[in-house]
Amino acid sequence: MKRFTNILGVLVAAALLLSGCVKQEATWAPVNITFKPLIGHDTRAVESVPFPQDRSFNVWAVGLLNDIYLDKEEVSYGSDGWVASKLWPRHELSFAAYWPTEIPMEYSPAKGLQLKDFDCSKGDIDILVASANANIEDNEVVTLRFDHILSRVDFRMTHSLPEGMSVRVKKIDMIGYGSEGNYNVKHTNGWDVKNNDFTYHVYDAGQGDGVDVYSASAQYVGEEFYVIPQICTAVLEVTYELRYGTANWVPQTEITEPLNTYWDPSKHYTYTLNLRMDKLTHTTGISSWDER
Repeated sequence: MKRFTNILGVLVAAALLLSGCVKQEATWAPVNITFKPLIGHDTRAVESVPFPQDRSFNVWAVGLLNDIYLDKEEVSYGSDGWVASKLWPRHELSFAAYWPTEIPMEYSPAKGLQLKDFDCSKGDIDILVASANANIEDNEVVTLRFDHILSRVDFRMTHSLPEGMSVRVKKIDMIGYGSEGNYNVKHTNGWDVKNNDFTYHVYDAGQGDGVDVYSASAQYVGEEFYVIPQICTAVLEVTYELRYGTANWVPQTEITEPLNTYWDPSKHYTYTLNLRMDKLTHTTGISSWDER
């Protein structure tokens, strides 16, 4: 009788377990994969901001066996948020995403995100990438934290000349850095930069008067621009004009010492030029990317 009771107990337990499984299966309700895209990291140092709703991003999703579940799918904001076309599977997925969608980014489970022969010579393209691992049991909304993979640069200028001297900048060229390269997310530094022989025209007044430079404060010259992360040994060729009092403007050209900066991705570099009596110097300010 005791043995029968034990067997009966085992059968009842098995039945309860089975009924629990059946109940779990019955309550399984597949839903579409939904994203919460952010730019930056939500920490005290760098505050995240929502991904702009007027943009779209491309995303891959890979299963446990390296099978492609989402294949470079473009995701846009809609009435239900950032929703992919496919339902959640019952296993974890790895996600890789990027913006802007028009650049020829590639992806494979073995090599990750790759961008070949990228041309940054115009300095007007920002690139964001994100990755995440998630499954529906944790949260059906996947947080994608996008980071900048380029660096941002701008210039200011001041002077330390005697009272009565006036300065105005006519042209600034940054000479000798790499504007083309290959990106692979799995490389230590991300980028492989090609020839360091490019010249970027930071500012050119042409036939205009240029930008007045003061001793009391540094004036921004030209627009900010994007560069590929690298060891930058470029020099600056600065054309400016001087005059004392109301005398005629006298054109001058100076070349700085090498910038000697390691451009990290997602960092903002502000170079402040200072025209002194003996030479033109520069200092480098480094800050986190201001997402706002």
